Amino acid sequence: AVLMTYYRNNTIHLMVTPSLIASIVLHHERIHRDDLMKQVELIFPLIKAELFICYEKEELPDVVNTLIS
Repeated sequence: AVLMTYYRNNTIHLMVTPSLIASIVLHHERIHRDDLMKQVELIFPLIKAELFICYEKEELPDVVNTLIS
């Protein structure tokens, strides 16, 4: 059971940014990339404080652009 918790937890950390992007896109009928980025940047510090995210806020634009491409 401990091993499964470990993997589930790691999956959450890996999928949090793509999931956040998907949630924002699904919430809006249309959203410009810059507006999406602003929303991700607003929420990112909260996520970063709670989860292990391997990149810093300065790297976020590249990460987001890669994910949505």
